[in-house]
Amino acid sequence: MPTVAEYAVDRLARLGIRHVFGLPGDFAFPIDDAVEEHPDLTWVVSTNELNAAYSADGYARIHGCAILSTTYGVGELSALNGVMGSKAENLPVFHLVGGPAVRLARTKRHLHHTLGDGEVGNFIPLSAASTCGWTALTPDNAVAEMERLISHAFKEMQPAYIYIPQDIAMMHVLDPEVPIATTLKPRSCLKELGSAVNSILQRIRSAKTLVVLVSYKVGRYNLTDKVQQLIEKLDCPFTATTMDRQTLPETHPQFLGLYRGAVSPPGVIETVEGADLVLNVGGCIFDDLSTGFATTNLSSDRLVTLGIHFVEIVHSSSKVQMEQHSYDPVWLEDVLDALLEIDSLPSFSSEHFPSPVLPEAPLSNMSLTYPSVLSILARFFQDGDIIVCETGTISVQMAGLTIPEGCTYMNQTLWGSIGWATPAALGVALAAPKRRVILITGDGSHQVTATELGVMGRYDVNVVCIVLNNGMYGIEAFLEKNKVVSYNDLALWEYSKIPPAMGCFTWRCCKVETNGEFEKELEEARRRLSSTYIEVVLGEKLLKPLGSFQLNHQYMVKPFTQE
Repeated sequence: MPTVAEYAVDRLARLGIRHVFGLPGDFAFPIDDAVEEHPDLTWVVSTNELNAAYSADGYARIHGCAILSTTYGVGELSALNGVMGSKAENLPVFHLVGGPAVRLARTKRHLHHTLGDGEVGNFIPLSAASTCGWTALTPDNAVAEMERLISHAFKEMQPAYIYIPQDIAMMHVLDPEVPIATTLKPRSCLKELGSAVNSILQRIRSAKTLVVLVSYKVGRYNLTDKVQQLIEKLDCPFTATTMDRQTLPETHPQFLGLYRGAVSPPGVIETVEGADLVLNVGGCIFDDLSTGFATTNLSSDRLVTLGIHFVEIVHSSSKVQMEQHSYDPVWLEDVLDALLEIDSLPSFSSEHFPSPVLPEAPLSNMSLTYPSVLSILARFFQDGDIIVCETGTISVQMAGLTIPEGCTYMNQTLWGSIGWATPAALGVALAAPKRRVILITGDGSHQVTATELGVMGRYDVNVVCIVLNNGMYGIEAFLEKNKVVSYNDLALWEYSKIPPAMGCFTWRCCKVETNGEFEKELEEARRRLSSTYIEVVLGEKLLKPLGSFQLNHQYMVKPFTQE
């Protein structure tokens, strides 16, 4: 029989995972060795645990799940921010943590990596809070607990925490092996499902105008094809927020454009907020950064939410009273299947929207600006690309650019932890080695996690890294009306010299200051088989700042006054 550590690692490997992100540590040695010795797994040793968590996050966005391995206390807590981001954005990352031996814990000895109080359980509640469930494995519960936790993680699409004391990790499992098939697909209550579908149909048939709002969760649960089939059957326009973009292709003729509240493109806000009915498919999270700083205006009685495991409908029983009906457990896949089987669904004869026109090409001898960078990137993207875009000024700008068909776009919109994108691009590249990965980050974010470039070089991934250099935390200035303050200034780095210093000896590294130079280097990157690193020096440092009304609507630090 395998040891507990070997069993846990192998069970996760059978999910198709091929890389484990993390750092070794003494309490975690049995887990580290189990990964090292597994024939189907490769250790990806990060420069710190936070970066490892970000890389696992990126890997899970492509593969569907990931493994993160850290040591007790200092290691797991360093990873906590990254794992919490995976929880916020619905990514099953299995966090393996090796702790002190049970017999050692009983001595109440003052151990390293502890608070010196003789307790070893202080950190379990902290790490467990970043997950949908946790377990402490033993020889007799290892098999059953792994099945329970894997099933729960995929049901909720969130991380799981697996704690294994060092002596337990080396003991052999006692239970007979449970087949993988025992991880069952969740099922709807048939009575609730029938009532929900009838209520949805009633609302669809009574509507004159319909818009579908597509959540990123549709992609997490592999339901994109069925949602697209439903939209095409209804022949209605669909939209997405910036957090949900590219769940369905933005080049689809029924795609209306991104819905971003008051800053939506012309025609989008009128169509969405003026529709008789908005089907919120997957349960969009109307977070502030996706919705023009919380400027949506969707009345609840016109919004029907088809969540992943529930349906919520608000009925107007009178001019002043509304009644909310919730149906649970009702799984979205069952709702979609039921609606697609109905031949008599109305067609809304949607206007088909023309394919977007590329922004005008910039003058080659001019300094780089945000609009010219977007124009050049729009011509560089191609079918099959994975675009990993950092949170910050660039993600604000990218909202105005249509992503080409066949591309995958990633941004940590909700959690918004700057620095995420660089390590996430490593995880993405390892999960999709045959696709071109394009990392777009700002200099402030890049300084947080740039050490992961050395890990990219070590594991020979192919990434086009684009670092926008404006010498400051630009997004913070944007949110402070471009106030000049020293705390938004950055240390000046020679970015294009960093990759060789970190072992990326085959990379092409350069610094560009004009549109023509940027275009030339991207064309060179298109031809290369190894990574390219481009430092883009921006002549335009700042975005047009948010106005006082928008800022106060976002942060509510003062009574509202219109500008």
